[in-house]
Amino acid sequence: MKKPMKLLFCIVLLLTSLLPLTGYLFNVRTTIPGLPQPSSPVFLRDNAFNVSFFDEIDDAFSTSFPFRSAMISIYHRLNEGIFKQSGSSQVLVGKDGFLFFEETLDDYLNLSQLGENDLIRFNRTMQMQSDAMAELGIASHFMVVPNKASIYGEMMPAHLKPIGETNLLDQLRKMDLAMDFIDVKDALIQAKEATGSTIYHARDSHWNAVGAAIGYEFMMAELGQTSLDLLSQTPVRSRDWLGDLSLMLYPDKSDDDFQYTYDLPKAFTFTRAVRTFEDVEFESMNPTKEGHLLLFRDSFANALVPYLSDSFARVNYSRVFPYDYRDVKSMDVDTLVIEIAERNLNRLLQVTPVLISEPHAISTIAHYSQKTAIQMTSAKVNSLYFLNARFADQVFGQKVTDIKVIVDEIEYDAFPIYQDADFEDDLIEYGFSLYTQTELEVDEIRILGQIDGDWYRLN
Repeated sequence: MKKPMKLLFCIVLLLTSLLPLTGYLFNVRTTIPGLPQPSSPVFLRDNAFNVSFFDEIDDAFSTSFPFRSAMISIYHRLNEGIFKQSGSSQVLVGKDGFLFFEETLDDYLNLSQLGENDLIRFNRTMQMQSDAMAELGIASHFMVVPNKASIYGEMMPAHLKPIGETNLLDQLRKMDLAMDFIDVKDALIQAKEATGSTIYHARDSHWNAVGAAIGYEFMMAELGQTSLDLLSQTPVRSRDWLGDLSLMLYPDKSDDDFQYTYDLPKAFTFTRAVRTFEDVEFESMNPTKEGHLLLFRDSFANALVPYLSDSFARVNYSRVFPYDYRDVKSMDVDTLVIEIAERNLNRLLQVTPVLISEPHAISTIAHYSQKTAIQMTSAKVNSLYFLNARFADQVFGQKVTDIKVIVDEIEYDAFPIYQDADFEDDLIEYGFSLYTQTELEVDEIRILGQIDGDWYRLN
């Protein structure tokens, strides 16, 4: 009995290996969704041997060999269906058909925490942005959309259990944030438990239209605005949603999820053609409403676009990151909301908002001195001057929670952020940065830093 099974296995393995070659005979090609189709390899380029010829062959084959999408999908379907596990390092297979984004695992395990000084720095960055908007008469708000695992922890793989007591979002929820905090987590959990509705896509990392409606109505109440009456409706359900996590496992697009549709006024128009809600910037206008909202956002806000556009006279949507405040004054905005996914919170201490630091008379006096090496660079960026500085001693730098930059008896507020090259690595380095309208001479700068509530001269 063993020999026939071994023979069958060898035959299946051989046929699988020959399948792509067979596809070439019939000119079958497949591509990976979301990746550009590579150009065809050429042996000669500019009348000389193409030194990249073999690399181009490898790229072309790896992205388009016949039946690639189908074979990958079959492989992942076997892993999920039989072994209840994922063949992708980016996707976790949970219970009852739920998929989760691996990037959110540290949040779920309560490993994503900030130290006390990091939290102070986080709050300082919120305060600087909120104060700048208040000077323009703009009310600013900060909204975190929880990860799916924070709402559906019971659907996570059984062998994964939280280790710590709290995570970064929990820490922020307990703080007195310097920017008005729209804390939507409890509203989502309560709605899920009260209605039994699925409010996040099972096969996607984002909330669905129902979850977004819950978040939207809570957000509008926090803003003091009248919302559309969505949750009293019974939305139309359709199975036509291709989830981001599903697409990672099933590139043949054979795994649709449910989506929901509400009856909306649709009284708004976009001021220019919008390709998808993933576009970096776009604007809606609605003559039946009042108010002008600026939404700094990420992909979770895609589902909010129809609701918000039907609720404000004007909405400017921006996925520009770092947040860019240069044009806010001329936009006549009255409300700012910073919407960010829980999984991206660390990035707010890694990237400096494009917010001009205005010079003012010296108001800070340092009673102590603690000289330390500071690596400072200055460059012209986006018509402004950007000063970026890193403490050579990172252990010392971790203690500094606020920074003042002084040049020629003029004081500037700096963000307690060192902007590193990779803001997606979740690695926070310590320093400071600021944008100014005039260039600051590095050799003439005096640096004052706050440590444990006291101000020190640092250079």
